[in-house]
Amino acid sequence: MAQPVKIEAEFASSGVFVWGGSPVYVDLTARSFSFSIQRGRNDYTEQFRAGTCTVVMHNNDGALDPDNASGPYFGEIAPGRRLKITSNAASMLYAQILFTGFITDIQLDYELGGGSTVTLQAVDGLGLLAQQSIAAGTSFSAELTSSRMTSVINLPEVDYPFLVGLGTGLSTCAATSTAEGNVLQYLGQIAETEQGAIFVNKAGTLDFRSRYDLLAASTHTFSDDGSDTDYEAIQRQVTALELYNRVQANRDGASPVVRDSSTSKGLFGVRFLDLGEVLFATDGEVTDMLDFALVRYASAAPRIAEVVTLLDSKSQISVGQLCLLELTDSVTVEFTAPGAAQIVVPCSIQSIRHDYTVGGGWRLGFGLIPRDTSNYLKLDDATLGQLDSNVLGF
Repeated sequence: MAQPVKIEAEFASSGVFVWGGSPVYVDLTARSFSFSIQRGRNDYTEQFRAGTCTVVMHNNDGALDPDNASGPYFGEIAPGRRLKITSNAASMLYAQILFTGFITDIQLDYELGGGSTVTLQAVDGLGLLAQQSIAAGTSFSAELTSSRMTSVINLPEVDYPFLVGLGTGLSTCAATSTAEGNVLQYLGQIAETEQGAIFVNKAGTLDFRSRYDLLAASTHTFSDDGSDTDYEAIQRQVTALELYNRVQANRDGASPVVRDSSTSKGLFGVRFLDLGEVLFATDGEVTDMLDFALVRYASAAPRIAEVVTLLDSKSQISVGQLCLLELTDSVTVEFTAPGAAQIVVPCSIQSIRHDYTVGGGWRLGFGLIPRDTSNYLKLDDATLGQLDSNVLGF
């Protein structure tokens, strides 16, 4: 294909392959004619899902057939090998990694006329964590949410082999001697406790962001007036799918704590969401968390659900800037509805998808939610330390 990206797979290991070791990649770009990447989540009341990638390649010479003993990668084509996709800019200054994960499925397709394709399906590191379990009765000391995540991924039964870059949490998880179960679900409990986010970024690093990290200022603007990055499609909606005005959560062994918004219930009726077990030591902390969550859940304002931009005609600088955007980053969308003035909407990126097929173009879509633009009280700050200008947050 006229390569907009570089596609590499870990099919060229030198010596004995070692799981989680330094990858030795082979460039498969020339064979590839389509790829798709999907990362993030569709519903912001849920935790982020494992990112996935699919690449379809020509294989008329049989080089990617794992049973071809004379093939150049014989003995190396197997699940568990890493897959990496990078934007193919002439200058590495503008090149950006789009996906890093490990191969889960290799599909070999043949035509009666002799044509052959190979489809590689890959998942990021969250897919690995979803397959692991914490041993029953595991103990943890009281620690920050970010430290608890570190404790989990360092357990011998987890031994996460890929890069980790966790931010610093703000909430404290209670000491426990009863932790157990699926690793990814437990990490999701920690993120829920924090009201933050955990995901694997496009470079393959396990990333954790606190609730205040999610309030960062906008880094990019999409516009329909030619002043900023253009888009070819926009989806706006008013939805009740993520509208909840009565929420509850509970500590281990404790009764549920329930909080609600009487204003929202008066407008929409009761809409209930159970956030499940969180890891606080006191019900007061659970209450603060639920009040914080209600700020996002209890309204149904119009929102920008997705913008899609066509990358083919953009400069390398523009493509690099767009591909630099990551899950939870803050962006701004400008939109002019028929018969109305332009509106400016602060948003947060909740999903990222790439779709490319030879002859069909390269499209990049961002799934969005409204971004909280509140200024929270910050002690000893000349601006954010003024009580009349900010709101308290847990």
